[in-house]
Amino acid sequence: MSDAPNRDEEAEEQPDHGQNFHPANAIDASVEHRKRRPVQRLHQFEQGQYHDLITDLQAQTHLTVIERRLLGVSALRLGHFQLAEPHLLRAHLGGDPEATVEYGNLLRVTGRWPDAQVHFAAHAAQMKGELRCRLERWWGVTAFQAGDTEPGLRRVEQALHGYLALGDEAGAARVTVSLARMLVTTGQVARATRLYREALQQLPAAPNPLPRLTALQGWLDLLVAAGESPEIEDALREAQALLPMTSSQRAQAHLLTSMAMLHARRGQWRQYGARLTAIQGLPEALEDVEVTRWLAPRLAEYHAHQGRYAQGHTALYLWVTPPGTPLPPAVLQARGIMAWREGQLEQADRDLQEAAVRLTEEGQYVWAARAKLHHAHTLYLMGAATFPARLREAAEDFARLQLLPAMTADLEDVAESLHAGALNPTLRSTLAGLLMGQPSLRGIPLRGMDSDLTRIDVVILGGEQVTVEGEVVPLSPGAVAVLAHLVLQPGQTRQQLQAALYPDKFPNAAASAIKTHLAEFRRHVTGDLVITDGPYHARTYHLSVGFGVRLDLLEFRAALTARNMARALSLYRGPAFPAMMHSDWAEGLQREARTGLSLLAQQHARARLQVDEPGLALAICDQVLEVEPELVELHELRLQAARQLGDLRLIAQCSAQWAALV
Repeated sequence: MSDAPNRDEEAEEQPDHGQNFHPANAIDASVEHRKRRPVQRLHQFEQGQYHDLITDLQAQTHLTVIERRLLGVSALRLGHFQLAEPHLLRAHLGGDPEATVEYGNLLRVTGRWPDAQVHFAAHAAQMKGELRCRLERWWGVTAFQAGDTEPGLRRVEQALHGYLALGDEAGAARVTVSLARMLVTTGQVARATRLYREALQQLPAAPNPLPRLTALQGWLDLLVAAGESPEIEDALREAQALLPMTSSQRAQAHLLTSMAMLHARRGQWRQYGARLTAIQGLPEALEDVEVTRWLAPRLAEYHAHQGRYAQGHTALYLWVTPPGTPLPPAVLQARGIMAWREGQLEQADRDLQEAAVRLTEEGQYVWAARAKLHHAHTLYLMGAATFPARLREAAEDFARLQLLPAMTADLEDVAESLHAGALNPTLRSTLAGLLMGQPSLRGIPLRGMDSDLTRIDVVILGGEQVTVEGEVVPLSPGAVAVLAHLVLQPGQTRQQLQAALYPDKFPNAAASAIKTHLAEFRRHVTGDLVITDGPYHARTYHLSVGFGVRLDLLEFRAALTARNMARALSLYRGPAFPAMMHSDWAEGLQREARTGLSLLAQQHARARLQVDEPGLALAICDQVLEVEPELVELHELRLQAARQLGDLRLIAQCSAQWAALV
């Protein structure tokens, strides 16, 4: 194959054609240039100057086997897989052993796992030294991604040991990152933490930032999953500083996944959605099956979380699966969660049960625990007798994995079934960890929102809070009260709002307060949330039709009507408008909600006592008294339950608490 230089190189190396020109000099210069070119290419590759190297090599008419390998590997590392494949294939067929290993890696990263495993098996025996270690690494990662968890882990461990035996600390650090990512997925968080710390001490930021950037991204994922930590911001800042040093859309997409999960962990759902959309807009990155596999179920669930089911189903199949082949378990899990949100419980039951089994078989224990949790919620909604056992299994998995902070949003989504389980004395201690902090019911979207409606949730029970598309906006308690008032009584005048919310203020002060609250809506909510109607001297206020607004009090009333104790408990986080003072309207809603919860609990507890189930009656009273500790009637029923149980210690405790209130 010819090594003829490209035109630009000929122009740069053209000898002087003046009086000292001799044809032999031109030949010598050309030969010398061809000798220097491989060294220059190798230098660019080792320095991580992949974009420049690709540009230079693409400009050449003919490429050697080595140059094809350099071009292919450079394109692979930047995520340009369509460019990488023909060059790696030709270099592999041309007998280049490094190209052989990296061609298998290309098959892996593009999701052709069976082909990759066959390729690695066919060529493993001919590899020696570092290339054998590299092949074992990618073979192990391939097996892990294909669901062969234990064999995959063993091969990556072997690769790590091989690099250490060679004294190749940099190679060992790169393999350590792969191993740590796999261990996180299998729930081995403590060891993964140690490995990430070791790898980050070894991997330099220059000249090639990609290995360290990959390690930082995995480390950031682990930190986010474990909870808030000052190290999160340090890792994020360093990763963002390194990102401009590479043109790789793939690296950008992987960092965006970590940033998205951080937003989700913090409840910043609009920013989370923006990150997902940004990843979707990186076409080169989506050639990486790992990116697509991560994005598809999360983008689908995000849309479903907002009630946009049609968009959710479209996103679900970004991870292309040929017809007639089983859907990946992560897609099944997402489809199952979407199904229970839509009320398609039989579909949810099938999908989540299968997803839990397959994820467990693949060793994906974190995701399997999540599938079990949502499957338990589905069984609760179906009224299935198997609900308590499934919920116990999920709760025990969560406790063993010690990753509760990463699952906060999931726990809040299924809060109703968690409270239902806590009303069962046999499950209460098992669920204590999951119910810590009493998660409120969040994330059940409005139906029929496959449109441009903006979803707004208004919380007044136990605190004043408004979320837009699931993300908290900084509105004052008074602004939240205005919004709730307009949900309950649309068409109010400013004077009526003033009288309801601020009867103790002078008219001018009350009017100023209402104006301030209306300005808060304009400042923090995009679009005209509150609109006016009628003549200037008697304007009335309404909520815009462009918003789908849900008020927790209305859903609480519906739960009371349905006598649904678990749902009522998941919605009632305390008295309505705790920050509102001197408002008869707010105090009236407080009395209504508290009385409604008390009466419902009394009905359920008495019914249990009548059928000789004092343990259930006691659990009901205890759950309600955690949020309203001074309901005398429930203390009395609690004492009756203790007497029926015959527990002298409990009788004495309940009697003292009841007597103190009476």
